[in-house]
Amino acid sequence: MSTIEKSCLLGGALAVVIGIVFGVFQFMGRNISGGFMAIGGGLFAGIVIGFAPQWVSSLTGQSISMVVTHAVTVLA
Repeated sequence: MSTIEKSCLLGGALAVVIGIVFGVFQFMGRNISGGFMAIGGGLFAGIVIGFAPQWVSSLTGQSISMVVTHAVTVLA
């Protein structure tokens, strides 16, 4: 479970950084509204990706490892 949580947190951090970078490029191109949308989208993506494991475990009562194990057995 901790490996999946860490990978989700890393993915969320990457989404935030990419959103900020694209937002800065939009600001440099004098597209202010596009810059704010890119930064907001990056922050929203980071929140969703970062908190995904906790949401799944709180909604279903299962850990992510149980869900992944079940998905692997169904697909195999």
